[in-house]
Amino acid sequence: APSESEGRAVAAADAAALGPQTEADLLFFGFPFYKSGRKRCYARLQRVLGGRLNATWSVWSEAAFEAFWAGTGRWAAHLNLHKECGHAQSSHNPVVFRTSLLLSRGATVISERAYYKDE
Repeated sequence: APSESEGRAVAAADAAALGPQTEADLLFFGFPFYKSGRKRCYARLQRVLGGRLNATWSVWSEAAFEAFWAGTGRWAAHLNLHKECGHAQSSHNPVVFRTSLLLSRGATVISERAYYKDE
C-alpha cells in the first residue's frame, strides 16, 4: 500500500485533474477491474455512461480520504458493486466498509441489492 504522503499526493492529483465540480459524477470508490464479476458490470456501465463513470483506488489513509472528499468525493454520487456483481448470490453480500464511510459523510450511494439486513 502507498504511504500516507503518496496517498495524499495521488488524491490531490486526482482532484486537480478533475477540476472544480459543479455536477455529480458517478464514482466507484475502489478498484473495479479486479478478477471478479465487478469488472464486467463496471465495463457495462462505462459503455453507457462514458466519462461520467470513474473509479478511484488511490485512497489508502485518512488524510488521502480527506483530500479525496474535499476535491471530488463530496460532489459525486457513489457506486457500490459487489464482487460477484449481477449474480443471484451477490444479493447476499454485505455492504462494504467504504460504503459506511461514504454514507457517514452524507454521500449518495447507488448500490446493487445487498443482504436484506444491511439495506
